[in-house]
Amino acid sequence: MDFYRHMFRATRNNPLALLVGGLACIPLISVAVSVAN
Repeated sequence: MDFYRHMFRATRNNPLALLVGGLACIPLISVAVSVAN
């Protein structure tokens, strides 16, 4: 959770970076769900 707090602080003034980070997390989450199943 500390990682997410750090990322929030880093991207609070940079919405574009937050958007890019969110898009990058989508495939990672999909892979994690596939592995879990």
